[in-house]
This record gives sequence, C-alpha cells and structure tokens, in this order.
Amino acid sequence: MRIKSTLLPAVLLISLIACSQSGSKTKKIASKKTTATQSPNGRLYLRSIMYITTGKVDLSWYYLGDDGTLVKNPKNGVQPVNIKAEKLNNSNNTGSYKITGSKIEIKWATGDVSVLPLKFKNGDISEMDVMGTMVRQKGLPEDFALNGSFKGFNNGGAYIFETDGSFARSLYENGAQVEKNGTFSVKGNNLILTFSDGSKEQCLIARLDEDLVINTSFYTLEL
Repeated sequence: MRIKSTLLPAVLLISLIACSQSGSKTKKIASKKTTATQSPNGRLYLRSIMYITTGKVDLSWYYLGDDGTLVKNPKNGVQPVNIKAEKLNNSNNTGSYKITGSKIEIKWATGDVSVLPLKFKNGDISEMDVMGTMVRQKGLPEDFALNGSFKGFNNGGAYIFETDGSFARSLYENGAQVEKNGTFSVKGNNLILTFSDGSKEQCLIARLDEDLVINTSFYTLEL
C-alpha cells in the first residue's frame, strides 16, 4: 500500500534526513586550486526544505567545488560538473562560495550575495539554512537497475523505465501534457535520456529508498 499523498512531503523530508550521516563534528571543507580549463573536483548535495505553512517540499541540487566554485541545479551533468558549460547556459545559478566556521557565503554571478548558516555531521554539510537538509550524493551504484513506473508528486508527470533500457515519459510542459519515449542510461547521478527523434536530455537523478528524485521533482514508485 502506498502512502497517502498528503503525507508524502513529510515522508520525503524524513527519507532525506535518514540518508544523512550520523555524528556531529564540525569540519571545514577543504579547498584546492584547479586550472581554468579543468572542471574542479567537489561535492554534490541534494537539498530539501519543507515549508510548514504549505507542506510543500522544495528540492534543489548544489555542487560545491574544491576550488570555491558553486553551481545550483547543474544542467550539463555531474561527476564531473562542466563549469564552462554551466557558465554559458546556467550562469545565474553559478558563483563562488566560502565557508567560515558555521556559515557559508555565496557570491552569485548575478551579483547577489547569500550568507547562510550551516550544520555539519561527520565533516560533511548536513543542513544549509534553517531546515534545509543537505544529503551528499556520490552517484548511484554501477549495478543500479532502473525500472518501474514512477508518478510525480504534484507535478503531473510520470516515467516508465523498462529493463531493456527504453523509457516513456509524460510531463506537463507549457500548458500541455507532452509524451515522449526513447532510451536511457544512468551514470553516477546522471540520467541521460535519448529521445526517439535523436535529441538528448541530461537530468539529475537520486534514489530515496524505492522512489526517485529526477532533477527537482519527486517521483514515487507505483505498485
């Protein structure tokens, strides 16, 4: 039996918190220099924050490069992140960061500056801003088999992944339900979709028990 939809935001938040490592030691994340032509090494996080007044859960991805580079919701794949491409087609979500004690200062490419409180567990960020749960993403296992029907929570979307590597997708886009199909592959936290017309789409993917996060939406496995 699936959980009632009214309870899913809380369950999602609990799942993300459960994925965090236990412990309470504070540790500053190291920073290393890289050349301008390289994509820096870094850490990828899935962040969730639940708004108590509405029950809505907001999902977003943060890449914190060892050289101080930051990207929110990367569009061009992760592991590695293509910094050059992000600055071209996702520039408003790029910037730099500096962690000092229990605070992070983010200088966005737009000129805006954010200063947010942090919490750490086992030397990794566990929370950014109040109730902003951060879960480190290290990629799905190489033997991860993606299959099943998944329904989007409050976004009108659905995915069907088959064991032969084919998929079908239905998403609400620009005021209309759009259906597409093709083939897929998973590498790390990358979901690469190749549509029947030959076009491709790079998505981010994470697993929460039997359910999925694809980009910034939550999808539950249909039983």
